Amino acid sequence: IISVLTWEVPSRTLTALVAYITLCLYPALLCVLPQMVMISLIVHNYYNRTKSRYVKKSPSSLYKHDAKKYAQNLHFLQNSMGDYAALYLKVRKDAEVLAWSDEARTLQLLKLCVGSMFGTLLVLRWVPFNYIALSGGLVLFFQNTAFYQALCATVPSAVAATMRSTLDDVRDALARAHAAAQAGGSNAGQATDIVVSLYENQRWWAGLGWLPHL
Repeated sequence: IISVLTWEVPSRTLTALVAYITLCLYPALLCVLPQMVMISLIVHNYYNRTKSRYVKKSPSSLYKHDAKKYAQNLHFLQNSMGDYAALYLKVRKDAEVLAWSDEARTLQLLKLCVGSMFGTLLVLRWVPFNYIALSGGLVLFFQNTAFYQALCATVPSAVAATMRSTLDDVRDALARAHAAAQAGGSNAGQATDIVVSLYENQRWWAGLGWLPHL
């Protein structure tokens, strides 16, 4: 899994990405997923069996490859066990709130659960769940790419700067409107001279003189 998510073998990662997108867009394929997995394993094992008949590996190279893979898997298992233990301790500590150890926090959590439940149902009514899963899976696949990391490093700051600039413009416009409203209110009882200019709509036509229409 780690090799797929870290793009160590791009072809394998792309294959997994295409398979995940296909399952998200066509959830009915989950019904035949076990059969597809068994077929792929049978074909893969047949390929390895046929290949082993014609390609002979030396014991030293085979042992070296297996030892390296074993070390990587062992390192992954150790990290996973540490993460699992930390997650278990955190969940166990936070779960004390569910036992009404702190009534205020428990009531707040209860309100949050009820509100989020209705909010989730409303979101799922308009956005299908498979598209939500598709978005989450794409983020999981692309989070280790250089493009995604650069995007996360630049886009939030640019969006924040744009929002600050927009808020400053809106604040200035509101301040000017408020000042103009106050100035208009203070001059409400005073006489104001209005200058109006009138222009007669006439054109000079040869042989006809001045006419009021074009």
